[in-house]
Amino acid sequence: MSSIEEQVADASPAQLIAMLYTRAVRDLEGACEFFSVEGNSRAQAEAIRLIVHAQQIIAELNSALDTRDGVELAVNLARIYEYMQYRLTEAVSNCDQAPVTEVAGLLSELRDVWTGLPEKGAVV
Repeated sequence: MSSIEEQVADASPAQLIAMLYTRAVRDLEGACEFFSVEGNSRAQAEAIRLIVHAQQIIAELNSALDTRDGVELAVNLARIYEYMQYRLTEAVSNCDQAPVTEVAGLLSELRDVWTGLPEKGAVV
């Protein structure tokens, strides 16, 4: 088993969520770097590929939420994820780095919260 597979196998639910946030942030930071290369269609395409991957992670995080009982935290996270998806779609449509930077910051803040949860903390 590879190191990453071992980390995933040994991770708590909160740690798994933090890992997903970390990967999405890394994707978006990479997208920002590619967006900063002007006039290069390959760089723009790579930026979009990374943004789409981050959107897939956000969609997975959103689908894992249990909003059936109207749990306020889950409902609020769903709204945040929806906003992130909207902003990243704008970024792709306009080849604009600003929404990517904004969403990366939001994901970083959420990751920090999940990283700080106790090992036996509740998962939304």
